[in-house]
Amino acid sequence: MYQLFNSNPFGSLLPAETAAAITEGLNGNYHYAFEFEPGCGGALFAEHLAKHFTSGERLLFNADIHMATGDEHLVKILSRSFVQTFAGDLGRIEGALKKLIPTATPRLVMDESPHVDIDYGAEPDKLFSNLIDLPELMGIKEGRNATVIWSGFCRIEEIFGAEGPRFFTDKVHTQTVTNHIMIGSGVTKTAQKLNDRVSGRVRIFNGTGLVPSNILEAFLIEGSMEGEGALNAETAATIVRLANGKLEAALNIAKGYSCYCGSVPDAVALARAMDDILASAASAYEQVWELLNPRQRGVLYGLTRSEDKSIYSEWFIKEFGFKTATNLQAAIRALDAKGILYKRGKRWIFSDPFFALWVKRKCR
Repeated sequence: MYQLFNSNPFGSLLPAETAAAITEGLNGNYHYAFEFEPGCGGALFAEHLAKHFTSGERLLFNADIHMATGDEHLVKILSRSFVQTFAGDLGRIEGALKKLIPTATPRLVMDESPHVDIDYGAEPDKLFSNLIDLPELMGIKEGRNATVIWSGFCRIEEIFGAEGPRFFTDKVHTQTVTNHIMIGSGVTKTAQKLNDRVSGRVRIFNGTGLVPSNILEAFLIEGSMEGEGALNAETAATIVRLANGKLEAALNIAKGYSCYCGSVPDAVALARAMDDILASAASAYEQVWELLNPRQRGVLYGLTRSEDKSIYSEWFIKEFGFKTATNLQAAIRALDAKGILYKRGKRWIFSDPFFALWVKRKCR
C-alpha cells in the first residue's frame, strides 16, 4: 500500500476522458481554472497535468509557486521554472528575456543540482508582469502553442496584492498562442475577471469535486494490501472523516496506517498512525498556536467543540467568551488571513485537519 500511495493518485482517479477534454479545450484556445480547497490535492493535480502534457507538441511551462515566500522569491521560482522548460538551453531563451527585461543576465549555478538562474535589476512586480509574456514570446518564436500550469496560483494575490491578478489578466487577455491553467484556492475570482476580458474562453471547475469522499474511500480500499492488511469500508470511511474529506490528509493517514495494519486491530493501527502524524507536527503547531491571541485561539477551540452549531450563534459567542459578534468576526478574519481557516459554503473549516485534531487534544 505504501508504494502505491506514494505515487500520484490522479493517475488513477482522473478519468482519461477528463484529461482528453482538457487537451481538446487547450487546442480550442481555452483557459482553465481549477478551484481546490487547501489540502485537497491541487499540487498533485498540477503535477499530474504537467506529466500528462510533457509528451505533447506544445511548449509546457510548469509554474509551481505555492512555496513562494515573497515577491523576489516568487519571481525567482517563476524564472527558474520557465528556464527549465528549455533544459538550460540559454540560446533559446536569451533573446526573449532581453526583449522582456533588458537587464536580465542568465548565469549557470553549480551546486548539488546545477541550474540556470537569472539576475535582473528591476522591481519584482514589473519582473512578474513581464515574465507572464515569456511563454507567449517563445511560442510565437518557435511556431508552437504554449501552456502554463500555475500550481498555487493564489500566492500571486497573497504576495502582490490585488495588483498581481490584474497584471495577470492584463497580459493574458492579449495572448494568442498561450493557454493558462490556474490551480489552487481562490482562483475563481481571477478566472471570472479574465473571462470578462476574453468572453467564453475560461472554463472554471471545482477541482476538489474531482475526488468526492466515496471515490477517495474506494481508492484507499483498492490501494491497500491484500489479506490481513486490507482496508475495509469502515476503516476507509473513518480515514476520510478524520481527514475531513481532504485528499492529501487521507493519503498521509493511510500511509501511517499501513505501518501498523495486520499486526494490531484496525482501530489501534489507526490510532497509532494519528499519534505519529500529530507528534511529528506538534512543534510546528505549537509555534502557530503561540502566535495567536486569546480570541483567535477561542475560535479554533470552539470549532473543535461546537459540532454542528453555528459559529455565529448566540450560544457560540457566549460559550467561548467573545462578548460580541464583532469580536468574533475580527478573530475569524485574522485566522482567514493567516490561512488557518477558510470558508466552505457557510461553514468555517480548518485548512489543516490535523491542526484541528491537535487543537482538540491540546484543549481537552
